[in-house]
Amino acid sequence: MCLIRRIYFSCKHEDRNVTPPRPMTPCILAHLKGSFESPHYCPLTDPKCVMSKNKEDDIYRDWPCVRCEEKELKRKLDKVWNDFVVENIPKVSVSEMFFYMTERDKIFDRKIHHRNWEMMQDTLIGICKWDIEEKYGYK
Repeated sequence: MCLIRRIYFSCKHEDRNVTPPRPMTPCILAHLKGSFESPHYCPLTDPKCVMSKNKEDDIYRDWPCVRCEEKELKRKLDKVWNDFVVENIPKVSVSEMFFYMTERDKIFDRKIHHRNWEMMQDTLIGICKWDIEEKYGYK
C-alpha cells in the first residue's frame, strides 16, 4: 500500500488542502507494477492508502500557513498603528481618534487579501497625518 505524504507549513500546521496529485511514497507493489524510477502508485481511492506516520516522509514548506501569516502581519501592523496613536493622541479630539480607529478596523473587516493590509494602513496613516496637519498645523 502506498503512503500519502503529509505536508506541513513552516509554522508546523498541516496543509490539508493540497492540489492533486498528492505526494506519495510508493509501496513494493507500486515498484513491481512500474519500476523504481517510475512506480505505478496505488489509486488514492484505495482504502489501503493511508497517511504516512513516518516523520521522515513529511514535506515541510518554507512559508507559514495563511492564518499564521495574517496573525504575524496583524501583530506588526498593530505595533505601527499603536506608535502612530501614541504620537497623535494629544493632538486630536476623542471623536477624531475614534474615526481614525474605525477606518483602520475596516481594513481588517473587509475580505481584502492580507498582503494589501500594510499598504492600506500606510495610506490611512498618511491621510490621518495630513488631516491632523491641515486642521491643527502639527507635523
